[in-house]
Amino acid sequence: MGCVRTNTLKKSSRQVIEKYYSCMTLDFHTNKKILKEVAIIPSNRLRNKIAGFSTHLMKHIQKGPVRGISLKLQEEERERRMDFVPDESAIKTDEIKVDKETLEMLASLRISEIPGFSQVEPQAMAPKVQYVLEEQEVKETLFHHMEEPEQGTTAQHEKDQQTYVAWKRKNSIARITLLSCMQDDLMCEFEEYETAKGMWEP
Repeated sequence: MGCVRTNTLKKSSRQVIEKYYSCMTLDFHTNKKILKEVAIIPSNRLRNKIAGFSTHLMKHIQKGPVRGISLKLQEEERERRMDFVPDESAIKTDEIKVDKETLEMLASLRISEIPGFSQVEPQAMAPKVQYVLEEQEVKETLFHHMEEPEQGTTAQHEKDQQTYVAWKRKNSIARITLLSCMQDDLMCEFEEYETAKGMWEP
């Protein structure tokens, strides 16, 4: 069964919201303190229940009408949210970073002259790619290349072969990661490289 609330609890919570709506919040602990200040409630247990249900109603009011609470109050709240103008727009258009391909497309549509567009160089992705490769523990393959060792039966030959197999596996992971970060045209150009180092330093 869910939480069972008495009619007295529900009625009290609605009255509190209608009288002190501007003070009530979406936080249970804050509402509990407010109730302690504005209402005389026989026990802490009942106060906590009223605070809990009041918080529940406050969250529902944010989404839509709640039965039993003044429609005028709820309409005023919705109008307040609609009229709210933030100090800083969530969509900042001072600078829009785009890749070369997008910039060329905008130029073909004759809208690349709009202020704010700037091209992102491929090098800008380098730190992010290196971070990903470091997390995969394969970053070393960007700067280190191995040739397949000669076949042999000695312990050193076996050790060299194991080292090469480990590098080859890491190189494959790094190479696939680099290709997945590229656009289609670059991918076609770089997929012929057999090592991550060759792709990183063409």
